[in-house]
Amino acid sequence: MGKLALFFGVTDFGSMIVEENVVTAAEKEHKPARAVEIIKAVESVGRSVAQRNTRYEVL
Repeated sequence: MGKLALFFGVTDFGSMIVEENVVTAAEKEHKPARAVEIIKAVESVGRSVAQRNTRYEVL
């Protein structure tokens, strides 16, 4: 779902993350994505990857 969202204006993969308590309340198992998996997904659709701080400055 995250890869598809990148084609519809999502520019911050982290903001798409569902909080664990929401997933738990829905009685679904939750396995957070590792950074390497997120990077691979973003790059696989031709987008660049950057880590930012809370002021959205590239680190």
